[in-house]
Amino acid sequence: MSSHDDSPPFKIFLPLLLVISWFIYLSTLSPTVFYRDTPEFVNTAFTLGISHPAGFPIYNLMAKAVTFFPMGSVPFKVNLFSSLMACLALLVLYAASVSFLRVLAGKESSESFLWPALMPVGFFAFCLPFWSNTMLAEVYTLHTFFTVSIVLALLKWKEQEDIRYLYAAALVYGLSAGNHGTVAFYLPAILILFFFWCRQNPWKHLSLCISFFLLGFLVYAYLPIRSLTEPTFDWGNPETVKGFLFQITDRKDSHSHFSVLSPAAGAAAVAETGASMMTGIAGWFSKTGHVMKVFIGDVAHSLSWASVVGFLIGAVVCFRKSLPLFLFFAVIVATNAAFFVSWRGEAFLPSYVVVTLLTALALYYILYTAWWQRPNPDASRDRRTTGISNASGVVGMVVLIALGLSIPWAIGKNYFRVDHSWNHLSESMTRSVYLTLPDRAVFISGLSWFFYNYNQDVRRLRDDVTAVTVWDLISPHRTGLMTPRRYPNLFLPDSAKYDLKTLEGISDYSQEFIQRNAAAAPVVLEANQTLFEQTKFTGHWQPYRNVLLQYDSPALVMQHPRPTHRQSWREFKNLLEMELARPESGRDVDWIHIPVAWIISLRNYFHAAEEYDLEREVLEMQRSFLGYRNQEWGLNYLDNLVLTGRLGKAQLWMDQFQQEFSGTFEVHMGQGLLRTAQGRLQEGLEFFNQAARLDPYSFRVHLELAGTLRKLQKEPEARSAIMKARDRIGNVRQLMAYRKALRQFPG
Repeated sequence: MSSHDDSPPFKIFLPLLLVISWFIYLSTLSPTVFYRDTPEFVNTAFTLGISHPAGFPIYNLMAKAVTFFPMGSVPFKVNLFSSLMACLALLVLYAASVSFLRVLAGKESSESFLWPALMPVGFFAFCLPFWSNTMLAEVYTLHTFFTVSIVLALLKWKEQEDIRYLYAAALVYGLSAGNHGTVAFYLPAILILFFFWCRQNPWKHLSLCISFFLLGFLVYAYLPIRSLTEPTFDWGNPETVKGFLFQITDRKDSHSHFSVLSPAAGAAAVAETGASMMTGIAGWFSKTGHVMKVFIGDVAHSLSWASVVGFLIGAVVCFRKSLPLFLFFAVIVATNAAFFVSWRGEAFLPSYVVVTLLTALALYYILYTAWWQRPNPDASRDRRTTGISNASGVVGMVVLIALGLSIPWAIGKNYFRVDHSWNHLSESMTRSVYLTLPDRAVFISGLSWFFYNYNQDVRRLRDDVTAVTVWDLISPHRTGLMTPRRYPNLFLPDSAKYDLKTLEGISDYSQEFIQRNAAAAPVVLEANQTLFEQTKFTGHWQPYRNVLLQYDSPALVMQHPRPTHRQSWREFKNLLEMELARPESGRDVDWIHIPVAWIISLRNYFHAAEEYDLEREVLEMQRSFLGYRNQEWGLNYLDNLVLTGRLGKAQLWMDQFQQEFSGTFEVHMGQGLLRTAQGRLQEGLEFFNQAARLDPYSFRVHLELAGTLRKLQKEPEARSAIMKARDRIGNVRQLMAYRKALRQFPG
């Protein structure tokens, strides 16, 4: 900060905003782990583990320091780290706004920068995506801090013409890559500024910048070094070259990145479809327009329409004043918005930083250079008159008051949406399930594995349990994930015996792993749809307790009678009712995600085990408790009625289903199943054909077509249908169904 910022308004208003923000963030801070990634980040910060791609080494190292604070629980302290970084990000964002205005408006009017810089920072501080990440263990407030620090260093380089700020930006850029890999998209924007602004010895300075960047990027050495020590949470095993590259390139969610641009986009798509060049160009413009529409709508919803106006006006002013800065900001917004158009929310925070800076620029020009400003000769001689008194004119006063009131309005609007100070529920249900595991169990966890590892590593609840995840077990790269060093107490099959590139090879490897380990200790599975679909041995899983299933091995001597499916289901329902009876459970909208996954998995398990009465109970719970009534649920319910021979009730349901979802794939499938069960094979065939036209890639519809055609003694058509079903096999369960159907064909 320059000496201009030592004026009394700066000493009062900026610290006041930071103090208010800090206490509000504290008042909404979650005291424990939350859902989604927070138990993972609490775990990896506390134990210095390896988080999901891209590893987040700088986050884990910095958050680890906070765990040494002599106050509160481990989750509270890691959550507190997010709020600390949020306040630092706001401070740096204000400094970047002031520096941005100095670069474009001149240093002589710096006392006029207070309100234009401060107001947009206030909007940013209490927008829902940013605020909701200040009260839980997440990487986004640190990501924001690094982003605005890079921007500030680059602006200071231009403002003070001091090359050391450029080197500082390069160093921070390298460190920031260790927190969120999407900072890679800043590189073209940074290079634009570099080649516009660095006129003397550019290649010398570029080489030094690369050196400083690599120095910061060395934080990624944490991943293989720490992975070699085999922490419990060791995602991807990055001690290997393949695991390390998988981590730093962040391919885990690649299907959702640039999703709006991927289907039929670009020249390749034009060539494939045979469309004209003009059609391809029109498609690009349409997709770009969609991204901009989504982004503008998100800014209006998360910040305000005033921010949208400020963003657009500021962009025009920035373009006229400094083309390099305009291109710099445009590249950041364009890449960030296109990359995360299907995510939005906190993923757009780098773009919100740009919106905040451009809004500050727009507000400065509205307040101090607009045509309605009343001439003030004294202001040019004495720039110590700061803020409202210098923003002469009624319009300027109205704008400042309106913007000032919008900040407390945003606080009031968003407070109860982000407040999790009451939340002590997130870990209770998974902990209750975890405590019911048998002694010395080998536990195969599913969707809630973040919680189970948190309970094991941080709370130290079950040191006798060895936990693996279902995804490690069925991954084609399992031999790099499940190593003897990592699991010295487990039997790991010889991978050379299996073709792990095939579905069947994966299933057979998994079966030997489970079967051999079950001979020495109980192998227990959290009900999981993925394992049911990707293995051939569903029938070996028997109920243990609640959502837990135990592998049925003759070598395992049980110490108590095996519960029935109904007993286990009843215990799960009782557990669910206990959680719902807890105070404030209705406020936690994310609480339901894990129970939903369990319920869906149990439905699939009961269906595979031919426990159709229990499957119907689960389906009815989905309707009454979860409010499910979509096409998929309707087809599953009809299928259950048909399989249990309740054709009269199935017909009544089909009539209702037809009215609600007429013309959909699921309705045609349901009609086909019902008609064939009623012996009306030709009608059923017609409905299956209509369903196949609606979804030609469905495995099941072609399997049903093959069976129906064979009953109609149309052998060639039946063989054609079964071959189409074979080509659409996507998991082991479908492979088994295909082989069973194939046995019905002679020869």
